[in-house]
Amino acid sequence: MVYAGADPSHTNEFRTPSHNIICLLSTGDNPDYNHVRCEIAQIAYLPPPPLPDCGSFAKSMGHMVFLYQGRPAGFQCAHDSISADIDVPVLAYGQSIQAGSFHCDSTEQGVDCADTGSGHGFRISRGGYDFT
Repeated sequence: MVYAGADPSHTNEFRTPSHNIICLLSTGDNPDYNHVRCEIAQIAYLPPPPLPDCGSFAKSMGHMVFLYQGRPAGFQCAHDSISADIDVPVLAYGQSIQAGSFHCDSTEQGVDCADTGSGHGFRISRGGYDFT
């Protein structure tokens, strides 16, 4: 099922039923800005070391995963948070959302997102992560 309201020229957001993961799918005319960003509140895995440019935002490393169109997924330090947006709809387990070439699934094991055009993607959960 595709999440209602998925529009390839807009930003779509969702959170998991556990409220531990919130994601934003941003698509539009400029593919350089098209991306999926997921933020996870509680993790049980060891985060990777911060990137050199993280500065005072180093503590966010391992909590923000980004997937830009046509590029491999990876962690980044974020200078802002999307988790503060309390009006984000819940995407039930077993449901999907699609925007442009991005597709995300909400599962009891976490969130799986992929760029169907490039095949790059990620899985993130409280217990771990995987980049494909």
